[in-house]
Amino acid sequence: MDSSPETSVPAPPANDAPARRSSMRFVPLVVPLMAVLLATCAAVILSEV
Repeated sequence: MDSSPETSVPAPPANDAPARRSSMRFVPLVVPLMAVLLATCAAVILSEV
């Protein structure tokens, strides 16, 4: 996920570090959300079958 923005928009090293820090900041928030979405999708699929 981090490789595509870097290839499309080459950023200087000065902006690279804060970008990685902000992305690492959102990672703990995204992981539980993805887990919840996967769990809800699995529950819907299993309930319909």
